[in-house]
Amino acid sequence: MDTLWPKLQQNEFSGEISKLLSLRPEVVFTSFWGGDFVSFINQGRARGVFDQMTILFNNDGANIEEFGKDLPDGIIVGFRGPHWIEYPDPKENPLQKEFIDLYRAKYGKCPMPPRKLPRGSGPAGGKSGL
Repeated sequence: MDTLWPKLQQNEFSGEISKLLSLRPEVVFTSFWGGDFVSFINQGRARGVFDQMTILFNNDGANIEEFGKDLPDGIIVGFRGPHWIEYPDPKENPLQKEFIDLYRAKYGKCPMPPRKLPRGSGPAGGKSGL
């Protein structure tokens, strides 16, 4: 088990990915979000990270739709707190429903992904990394 501390908005994770590949953890926990989330997934996929370990992101998902069907297996994404676009239920909140509908019309996607996110598959385990 090890802990790695990449800099915020680093966007280049070759050193961290090399370290993870050498450690061979079963599970990696990370708080990457935004551009770091996207960069890490793209760089990790290119080096086979998601074929070898499960990566648990605790606080993103807003960018997950950018990957579409290209999201690699081996990823689990969560949110902290009740930040879903469905909370409270838009059916009971016309202003919230209007915002979601207008956002979808303008950008072609949800403001945040709904609960029915694609889930990656991968080994479950006890070691952690990032």
